[in-house]
Amino acid sequence: MQQAALGFDDERPRHILHVNTDDFFASLVRLRDPALRRRPVIVGNLMNRGSVVSASYEARAAGVHPGLTMQQAERLAPDAALVQVDWPYVRRASRELFGVVAGYAPRVEPSGPDEAFIDYTGCERLLGEPQDAGRRLQGEVRERLCLDVSIGVAANKLVSRFASSAAKRHSLLDVLPGREASFVAPHPIERLPGVGLALGRKLRHMGMRTVGDLARLPVEILASVFGSLGRRLGEGARGIDRTPVAPARRREVLEESETFEPDVLDREALEARLYTLSARVGVALRARGWRARRLVVTLEHSDRVRVQRQAPLALPADLDARLFAAARAALAQAYRRRVRVRRLELQASGFEPSPVQLDLFAPDPDARLRRLLQASDRVRARYPTAPALASALVFAVQAPASGEP
Repeated sequence: MQQAALGFDDERPRHILHVNTDDFFASLVRLRDPALRRRPVIVGNLMNRGSVVSASYEARAAGVHPGLTMQQAERLAPDAALVQVDWPYVRRASRELFGVVAGYAPRVEPSGPDEAFIDYTGCERLLGEPQDAGRRLQGEVRERLCLDVSIGVAANKLVSRFASSAAKRHSLLDVLPGREASFVAPHPIERLPGVGLALGRKLRHMGMRTVGDLARLPVEILASVFGSLGRRLGEGARGIDRTPVAPARRREVLEESETFEPDVLDREALEARLYTLSARVGVALRARGWRARRLVVTLEHSDRVRVQRQAPLALPADLDARLFAAARAALAQAYRRRVRVRRLELQASGFEPSPVQLDLFAPDPDARLRRLLQASDRVRARYPTAPALASALVFAVQAPASGEP
């Protein structure tokens, strides 16, 4: 019963496709500027000490990889074009890609902005064999988005991901049932999920350099040394993966933003606008009966560089001044470049229902202030032309409680 709920069926072989876009970030850049097709491309943040987000195949061959600073990448590939990452453009392309992929099966799990697992089990009668559907998907993505995708077909997610990597570029590789262990065996041990740099070094010191080396150890020994991770590694080394394809849950986010005209350089002006955004987020939280545990402040500079900082809240909050105090601290960390700011954005997430029980015997110290804010929200809703007076009154009452001057 539990296996059926997870999407498994012992009577029916599974068909999992892993779709992986070839050179996604560099391909998007080259669609905008075809002249870059003849040059290596490095995509990242061009600000001081900005890091590499992605690199084209040519730049990777020179040793460039995500996480390097752009200065390090430029030294490794001096003839490469350095391009500022455009996240809104990337997100639009990602949505269009998943829009195409979603037409091939009811259960799709994104595993990155440019790749996804498709549970094709049971779709053969409608769309044909998995290999045929994969080739049609490649053609549709190429025709509609001008992007190439590589596809791996296997009986589980782990092996299909290995297969899509081996299929690069723009190919399709089908791993036949029963061949999973022999297919993954030659790959480096670091390719297994859960094997990071530290664990990879430890395993190599133990004489295990490939996935096949690890498969020769009994799962029980790995479980006794590494716990539940060792069991997963032992099964993965044998090409076994029982994880179902699970559609991503939608993450609830409240977002408020301000685009400046003209662009702003003054820190106090940014803080003033940030308080306005905090108040808007507070109104939205109280209207839904939520409190937020996490804030994210994003600055978009005039040169299109985006800087983002998180502001976790020790206690869930829905009061304007408390939200502003956390957001202001994040702004101080984000605003380090003497470059004008074009856009300011505040996001709230990690929601919990209000009220939150703080202490069994202590009353909520903010109850009166919250009632005042709720009354202010009603005034703003009823008299939208006069919100400034309500905001000033509420800020004057909140400031002492939050420690703001």
